[in-house]
Amino acid sequence: MQSSNWIGLFLLSACLYGQAPSPSPALPPLTGMERARVYANQAFWSPGVFLNAVVPATSGQLANDPSEWGQGTAGFARRAASSFGRNVCLQSYKAGMAAVLSHEVRYVPVQQKGFWMRAANALTSDFVTFSAAGNRVPNVSNVGGVIAAEYTANLWMPDRYRTASRTMRRAGFVIAYDTVSQLVREFSPELKRMNPFRKKRA
Repeated sequence: MQSSNWIGLFLLSACLYGQAPSPSPALPPLTGMERARVYANQAFWSPGVFLNAVVPATSGQLANDPSEWGQGTAGFARRAASSFGRNVCLQSYKAGMAAVLSHEVRYVPVQQKGFWMRAANALTSDFVTFSAAGNRVPNVSNVGGVIAAEYTANLWMPDRYRTASRTMRRAGFVIAYDTVSQLVREFSPELKRMNPFRKKRA
């Protein structure tokens, strides 16, 4: 992601932040043990961890990217391991910074109704979070964690991927992917009701 795109992204998030609702968080502040459980879930155990490894690995396999890693089982395993490692680094940086700052690391759905308010909440969640006092604050642990994780990933990426522009572009993709995930999470009740295969209560 080019620097001009990053500036535009932050300006957009600032505009959305001004329009987003600011309720008290529905979730109580995390204890130390709860933070450890959330970290383990986000870094190792949840279905999202599996998807975060398999989806990018499949995309990279189809595009043969990086080409240095080749094809076949070995190439796919290396791409999956790379994606898994990125997520572990991200969640580790994010959890550590959030613990120091006493910031929320879970997604907090908005309490008000209305499509635009809920969409604004989801779109700003990567850039805005809650403090232990319930105030909306810049989500520096998430943004900083994404960037730090991508620079850490340069340790195992081919040399041509270790430039600042490629690293920041990868960070932008991670944030964009996470934003889509938050939109799905915000509107998951409606999406579940639209599922034609869901079981109806008697």
